[in-house]
Amino acid sequence: MAYHLKGGALLAALGALVCAPTALGDRSVITNLDAAGRDDPVALVPRTFTVVANTSVKKRVLIKYRAVGGAPCAPSANSDSGTWALQWPYYFEINGDKTTGEVKTWSTTGPLMFCTWLADNGSSVATPITQTITFRSPTSTIDASQSPSPATAGADFIIGASLTTEAPARFYATLANPGVACAGTFGSDSGSELTDGTEVNGTASFQWKVNRPAGTYMLCTWLAKSASDTAPIARQSFPISVVAPPAPPPPPPPPAKAATAVGVAFPSSIRLRRLVAIRARVSATSGTPTGMCYADRFISRRWEPIASGAVASNGICRMTVRMGRRGREQLRVRYRPSGNFLASVSRYRSVRVR
Repeated sequence: MAYHLKGGALLAALGALVCAPTALGDRSVITNLDAAGRDDPVALVPRTFTVVANTSVKKRVLIKYRAVGGAPCAPSANSDSGTWALQWPYYFEINGDKTTGEVKTWSTTGPLMFCTWLADNGSSVATPITQTITFRSPTSTIDASQSPSPATAGADFIIGASLTTEAPARFYATLANPGVACAGTFGSDSGSELTDGTEVNGTASFQWKVNRPAGTYMLCTWLAKSASDTAPIARQSFPISVVAPPAPPPPPPPPAKAATAVGVAFPSSIRLRRLVAIRARVSATSGTPTGMCYADRFISRRWEPIASGAVASNGICRMTVRMGRRGREQLRVRYRPSGNFLASVSRYRSVRVR
C-alpha cells in the first residue's frame, strides 16, 4: 500500500535520502506518522509506520527491529535475530523511489533499533541500514477530588477521579486503609476495590460514595493494560481525609433557681420621717438565692422605689426607709434574682405613718 507523506515529514525523509553519502547507493528512512503527518513515535497509540526508500534497481525492502545495545544488524535479514517490522510477506518491492506504510501500535516505550536491507531476498547479503527510534510514553493525567474535605466519620462522602489518556487503557482504583501504601499494580493492592479495569480512551470521570471511620486513607489509581501491568501508563495516589465528628455541645445550664417566697418583717406603724428597718428573707427551690431586694411605695398610682439592699449569703437582705407623709401607705418589697433566675417575687404590706 502506498502513502503520501505530509509537510515536514516528507521534507525530512527526502532530505535524509539526498544528504546521505551517495557512495552507499540505496537509501531507506523510517518514520511513525500521526494523523497530521508528523513524525511522532509513541507507544500504545496507533501510528503509520512509513518507509521512504530509493534503489537504482529492483530490490526488496526488508526491515527488522529489536532492543538497542546488542549485536549490530546482521549481513542479511534472515540471519538477524530481530522481529519483522512489516506485515506478511515481510517486505515490499522497490525500483526507484517509493513510500509505503502500514498502521502499527508499538507496545513498549524507549529506543528500538531498526535494521533495513535493500536486497534481492531475505538471504541475500547487503549492507544493513541502521536507524534507532525512541518511542515516548503516551500522555495521561489523573486527578482526584473529595467532597466534603475532610469528611466526617460515619457520614457518606464522595470521592471523584477525572482522567485523560492519549492511549486506550483500563482504569483501576482502590481505597487503601490508613497506613497502607498503594501497591505497584491493581492486582497486588489490598485496598477496597472501587473500579476494576474500566476501559477508557480520551477523557473520563468517576465518582464513588463511601463511608469510613476517622483516618487518612489513600485513593490508589492506575491507567494500565491489565491488573498485573507493572509498567502502567499512569499511577497516582491521593490522600483522603476523614475526621472524627465534632464534640457534642456542652449541656445546657442548670435550671433557674426560682425564688418561691419572700418573707418581710417591718412594723405596721411607722413614725413620720423616722428611719425604719426592713428585713426580708428570700427562699428558693435550690441553692442560695442571690440578687437584690427593693422597697417601693405606692404613690400617685404608681410604685416609687425608696430603698434597696443586696441578698446576703443566708438569704436575708436589709433596707432602711423613711416615710415622708402621714396616713396609710402601701409598701412593696421585691426580690429580683441575679444570673439565670426565672422571675422576681414581691410581697406587699400596708402600714400606717403617724
